Amino acid sequence: MSVPATIQLTRELRFFLLADGAVADAGKVLNSWSGWPTGISISPFLSLRCTLQGPIDPRTDYVCNVKLVDEILREHAIVPAWSRWGSAPNDPTPGQLLAEIWRQIVPKVPRGTQLAELQLCVSPFASYSISKSSFPMILATQQFEFSASHRLHNHSLSDDENRTLYGKCNNPNGHGHNYVLEISLQLSPARAQNYSTTQTEQIVKAKIIDRLDHRHLNLEVPPFDRLNPTVENIAVTIWEWLVGEFAPPCQLDRVRVYETPKTWADYRGENR
Repeated sequence: MSVPATIQLTRELRFFLLADGAVADAGKVLNSWSGWPTGISISPFLSLRCTLQGPIDPRTDYVCNVKLVDEILREHAIVPAWSRWGSAPNDPTPGQLLAEIWRQIVPKVPRGTQLAELQLCVSPFASYSISKSSFPMILATQQFEFSASHRLHNHSLSDDENRTLYGKCNNPNGHGHNYVLEISLQLSPARAQNYSTTQTEQIVKAKIIDRLDHRHLNLEVPPFDRLNPTVENIAVTIWEWLVGEFAPPCQLDRVRVYETPKTWADYRGENR
């Protein structure tokens, strides 16, 4: 088997955060899958994903040993960073905290590898990430949902051509989806303190959710009266409705639309 020059390896650590910001009692790692430290009450349970890149070691067939990654993250990221979160009046935002962790981890990664990306998942619906290619910019991602029906139909094709191309998705009465929408915004660590998830939610609700939720896209929502509402066209249209709506320090980076858990489309604008 030919071995690629470089490959990326991602390791996720799950950990429990006490109400005062301290990491729960470390103890012995009994089950790294369920998280360390484990949850003991109703408090935040977070995950930190670390992506390393490098060549496959011909001796071990690893990029690096994930146990070493665990040790580095626990010693130099999770315990030091979260032990002071919640203990000061001007706590860092999750994005600022992630940038701080990045700086701590870079010199500690195993020899022969590079830190490619860190992602902090603060809930199943929100995350922050930072990558080698865009450092020090932070990507803040929030997830939303809307339900809508549509009919896949290209007006430039004949009815027979549409039925052949789209099958049952060309049903004249349409069909529905529970769409999942992810909005990713780029911001700098220096200005991350001014980032408001509430403002993002208000903008997305006003510009997207109120417009699309419980609507028949072809019949009720221009431009889909003339534009075929494929998931690709929905993603592009949502981008066009949102671009320019976010005030600094935010800049729209990506729109992702899941039509189903198995099908989604990403759009980042034309000039990227």
